[in-house]
Amino acid sequence: FSTAELKAFLALSSDLRRTAFFRFWTAKEAYLKACGTGLGMPLSEVELVLDFDSPARLARIAGDVAEAARWSLTELPQTKGYFGALCVEGQPRAKAVILTEKQTQTRFNKLGELIRGPSV
Repeated sequence: FSTAELKAFLALSSDLRRTAFFRFWTAKEAYLKACGTGLGMPLSEVELVLDFDSPARLARIAGDVAEAARWSLTELPQTKGYFGALCVEGQPRAKAVILTEKQTQTRFNKLGELIRGPSV
């Protein structure tokens, strides 16, 4: 992690650090996969702004603010202890709709009813 990230991380209470670590990790990993370098680029070169009350965002890539601004980072809602993030070059062309497991099942059931017709 970068010096600024480490400072922000250490300022958190110990009970928030686990969540912060996984948010940092998944956001950095999303960028590294999106740009194609994978873990070939040191994690410290992908600097994030991670405020616990707002979504993570890219601050600098290898010290370059303009490079970070070329990318859009979106954190996925945390579910059952799982963390995720998506990163795309430029601005997203469409908004993603992220559903909970229950919402997905409800929509799936409604789709099935439309296909089969109402149950009798």
